[in-house]
Amino acid sequence: MSRLVFIVLSFLLVGHSMGQQQYVISQYMFNGLVLNPAYAGTHESWSFTLMTRNQWRGIPGAPSTQTFTAHGSVTRNNESSAGLIVSSDAFGAISLSNIYGVYAYRMNFDRGRHHLSMGLQGGATLFNVDLSNANLIDPDDPVLNNDYSSTMANFGTGIFYNGPKLYAGLSVPFLLNNRLNQSEQDLSRQVRHYYLTGGGIFPIGHDVKYKPSFLLRYAGGLADIDITTSFLFRDVIWLGVTYRVKNSIDFILEIQFTDNLRFGYSYGLVTSELRQSTSGSHEVVLNYRIKRKHPRVNHPRRFR
Repeated sequence: MSRLVFIVLSFLLVGHSMGQQQYVISQYMFNGLVLNPAYAGTHESWSFTLMTRNQWRGIPGAPSTQTFTAHGSVTRNNESSAGLIVSSDAFGAISLSNIYGVYAYRMNFDRGRHHLSMGLQGGATLFNVDLSNANLIDPDDPVLNNDYSSTMANFGTGIFYNGPKLYAGLSVPFLLNNRLNQSEQDLSRQVRHYYLTGGGIFPIGHDVKYKPSFLLRYAGGLADIDITTSFLFRDVIWLGVTYRVKNSIDFILEIQFTDNLRFGYSYGLVTSELRQSTSGSHEVVLNYRIKRKHPRVNHPRRFR
């Protein structure tokens, strides 16, 4: 087995279920820019989001993910928006770091009640294998005696619709199937990921809204889906449950402290065979928005 095969097998099998190379997040409905560049500008203000996720606590080398996103309108009529995505994802000896710029153009319909956005992103991904701290069975094995790193340019695209009660998006954040090692065979390629999201908000009382949503991922011939049921109380507190098929059940709490500041936490209870080895997954999200003096907000903050 060559060093390349070892790296690729680790990349595909150790880090994420269902053959996913890109990181998995639970609070996808509140951090949409990391999945779809067309999401930029949907908050009707400049929005800054920090997220940290520790997956499968108790398992050495389990995935750890951190992201920072910023996005907002760059024109007075909100037609053009820009953004930035910075992320770091580490699992075992492997780490992926991304930095991408984002641009989205939005078209308004029905007097601004419905929006359709088209987005592009471009940047670079740093792929790194560091075996210095790995617990190797045979540290003298020549297959494992060298570290490896590669920087790959990439770009992606997406579309996003949002209206008074519904939203939907389709995206391919990384279109190029870059080779991890330019001198080796095609086995080392990145895998293209497709994301389909959708959801809505429906009042069921004066102070309660029902918010269903879903996220479908497809990569390398395999697919998995998150199905979320959540409720919003008095436009301040969100309580939700996400079922990730054959993987986990995630419990989500979000609190809108002020008009500018939102905090979110999710706990993932593993339902796969890994449940015997881990205490679960934890994810924390912090969002801050700079309000505009004269915002043209057609959808209340409870929607996004």
